[in-house]
Amino acid sequence: MMMRGSRFSGLLLLSVLAACANEGGKTAGHDTRVPLTELADKQAKFDAEARLKAQERARDFDADAMVSVADKMRVGGNYVAALQLYQQARDREPDHLGAMMGQAETFLVIGAAEEAERRYREVLDLIGRKGDKSGNLGVAAAGVARALMRQNRAGEALPFFDQAIAAGAANAEFFNYYGVTLDLLGRHDEAQLQYGKGLDLNRDDAALTNNLALSFALSEHYDTAVRLLSAVVTAHPEAAAARKNLALVYGLSGDMTAAAGLAGANQKPAEAEAQIRSIRQIAALSPELRARAIFIGLDDLPKPVPVQPPVSSGAAEAPLSPAPAATLLVQTPEARKTVPEKSVSSVAVQVGAYPTMAEAERGWGKSKKAAAAFLEGGSPVYWQADDLVRVLLPMAEGWGQAKTLCDSLSAAGVACMARRMPDLAK
Repeated sequence: MMMRGSRFSGLLLLSVLAACANEGGKTAGHDTRVPLTELADKQAKFDAEARLKAQERARDFDADAMVSVADKMRVGGNYVAALQLYQQARDREPDHLGAMMGQAETFLVIGAAEEAERRYREVLDLIGRKGDKSGNLGVAAAGVARALMRQNRAGEALPFFDQAIAAGAANAEFFNYYGVTLDLLGRHDEAQLQYGKGLDLNRDDAALTNNLALSFALSEHYDTAVRLLSAVVTAHPEAAAARKNLALVYGLSGDMTAAAGLAGANQKPAEAEAQIRSIRQIAALSPELRARAIFIGLDDLPKPVPVQPPVSSGAAEAPLSPAPAATLLVQTPEARKTVPEKSVSSVAVQVGAYPTMAEAERGWGKSKKAAAAFLEGGSPVYWQADDLVRVLLPMAEGWGQAKTLCDSLSAAGVACMARRMPDLAK
């Protein structure tokens, strides 16, 4: 036992001595340092393996998976990220129908009707070349029709509605858009028939009920319109759209006293006054322009109630992830200039999202005209990132102020949403 212990002690001593370095980093016999060239070779090999693994993971995340994630982002209101993912999916598979349909629908939701029309027509062209294996023909045709209607090209939209019906794509939302298109053409009896078909499919559809009532008002059946909307307001006192439409119907019928009473019941005085001004302006229009002002808006008039309700301010409580490499631009009287990101508030009201800066500036001009009482003198921030330019109004006093302004703008006919920006000061 003693001998074995001595032997182990000797081995331990030799190990310690071998580990001791002399001057210059050398041990008693050889240099233990690894040459730099060998380190570089090892690092290069490691990097190459890491890139290969990343490529393998990317291949696993195929176009279908990208579209699935993008669809969830679109439904959640994160339109920039959704459009980016749809495009990445198309970069992998240029003819991926799901990505093409997702792009078209997103552009339509954000109000870029011309771009939505182009994307839906791409789908129809692809189906014409390769066939409709996934049943998208009717949906794409209806999409073209909706985009044309949004551009006040109602006459051009009708054949696409017929094509969608033939393909079996008619649902409650479809009949709503079809009815609006016919109302824009002054064919109110036919429009009311389409709204009725939609309500047969979904009796509780608020948009169909509101638009049916407005159609009756446009055809001067005011009593029927009042009865429909009064029933909604009585059953759902929180239904702001029905209340505002009821005030509009009273105004169109000539009963401004009733209109003013409704407008002032649940709004601040400034908001009520703006609504009454809007009602008077619409009442003074010709029948054709009156329908256009009500359903899709005029350049110099607010749109009282959107055909497809915008995202409410309450739906945007969760932060939206910004697109990478975003550029913040602020409009000044002199010129547009880039500003430091930290100078922008972390809370804002979004009053539009557009595919180009030029369209964003035009959209801001229309919003200012529609809600001059709230936006006159304001300076927007343009959040430019890849496919979209968002028009934002920073709110220095926080989320409550943003929601209050958004509610006021909605009452004036400007579709908006309160949203949380990232903390740009960090």
